[in-house]
Amino acid sequence: MNVIRTVSSVGLLLLLVACGGGSKVAGSYALDTQALVTTVMAQMKEKMPKDADAAQMKTAAEGMAKQMSGTMDLTADGKAVLSMTMPMVGKVDTSGTWTEASGTVTIKTKDGDKPEETQTGKIGADGAITVAMDQGGMKIDMVFKRK
Repeated sequence: MNVIRTVSSVGLLLLLVACGGGSKVAGSYALDTQALVTTVMAQMKEKMPKDADAAQMKTAAEGMAKQMSGTMDLTADGKAVLSMTMPMVGKVDTSGTWTEASGTVTIKTKDGDKPEETQTGKIGADGAITVAMDQGGMKIDMVFKRK
């Protein structure tokens, strides 16, 4: 009887994994531009003079965010496809692989002859993935929410 229970339990576990029960992270995500405005504003306040016009900074950050978009697709088989559109850069597409461990997503990409790049993102309680990036000395959190 114990053998039947054990075999049944193992079979159920294999069925769950085969049906995608292994990772809740796989899926399609979109860049949260409002969160981007918030993080850019925080960085600008640190770097700008104390008498800088906060309303003007917010308008500039919102204008930049309106010109940005991004998607991140993480497939159940470990493939990652990322696409970003940014002012003065245009559209950038890249692909690679992803893994998840201990609440962190690691994405590795390699394009052509360029060296492999690794980005990590924290998985929030809401399922969003936050990737911290350093852009010209500014630390910017790129938040990707599930579509």
